Amino acid sequence: MDYTKQAVAVGESIGARIRLDILANDFDYTLSRYKALLPHSKPVEPQKVVEDSNTLADVFKRFIAFKSKQLYHRSINQYQTLLKHLSKSGLGNVRITKLDTPTANKIVDYLAQDITPATLRARIGKLSACLSWAGVDDSKNPFKKVDIKSQSRKPPLPFTKQEIQLILDVFDARYPHYYDYVYFRFCVGARTGEINALTWNDIDWKNNTITISKSLSAKREIKPTKTGNIRTIVLSDDVLNLLKMMWKRGKFTPTDFIFTTPARLAIIDHKFARDYWRPALAIAKIPYRRPYITRHSFVSHALSIGIPPTDVSAVTGHHPVTMLQFYYGHVKSTQLPKLY
Repeated sequence: MDYTKQAVAVGESIGARIRLDILANDFDYTLSRYKALLPHSKPVEPQKVVEDSNTLADVFKRFIAFKSKQLYHRSINQYQTLLKHLSKSGLGNVRITKLDTPTANKIVDYLAQDITPATLRARIGKLSACLSWAGVDDSKNPFKKVDIKSQSRKPPLPFTKQEIQLILDVFDARYPHYYDYVYFRFCVGARTGEINALTWNDIDWKNNTITISKSLSAKREIKPTKTGNIRTIVLSDDVLNLLKMMWKRGKFTPTDFIFTTPARLAIIDHKFARDYWRPALAIAKIPYRRPYITRHSFVSHALSIGIPPTDVSAVTGHHPVTMLQFYYGHVKSTQLPKLY
């Protein structure tokens, strides 16, 4: 679908259905249930590639080639990672026609090492979808029968105020070009792609606001935000002053990215993490957490000082239900009042 108001409305409707399914522990990892809600959507025709000589890894490679026409690069990386696990374990060498429930369970047990149940379900969902795409009947698809028990989901460990200051000190001393970028990430809590996609014309200097309406992919492609929603944030004085100083220092045009590499290219997160973020945390002697944890840190600290969850979600773009379930109970403990 093209990016139109109708497409956004359809996306929000499907998103609501997905959230309800997640709450009911009934998420469809094959996504077929949600694709059926798209206007004029057509079911994917099975490819009928099941032959005695085909291994699971062979078929999954073809499935990746098929999916690469539909998904962004970062999403395809998840499929490539799963293929590497199948190859490394040797379990990908099983022939499709010999793939039974015991073998599927061995694959599940191998994949379950050091990952969350949600990630495991996603990986099994990909394998199940692959077999369906390959023409395997649902009654003979062993991954359809896998039951993975849920566990309570805990938010990532946020950076403390002391850790944040140490990180900023290292960037100020060692990597000054990225100091403003890191400071902004800690102070705004937006998604990585959203921050990387910000341009100077997103700022309303008169009203002290910045509008988040787009995201930047790993291929430096502009796309809608994760939820398809556009939100406007009122900036704090310190963040506003930081942006004003950046504007004065540089020779920018309104359509230039606000945050860039030293060569004025768009920032690609995994390269930034590899070349600057990871070394900075090592220098500061802080246990490694991904740059994305700047977002979780913003949420945790905002909630801890009493900002209402609805206000925090308006800034970060989280759904209020996610904010309440995933963060609030871990940050603030409710004291029962004396009612009688």
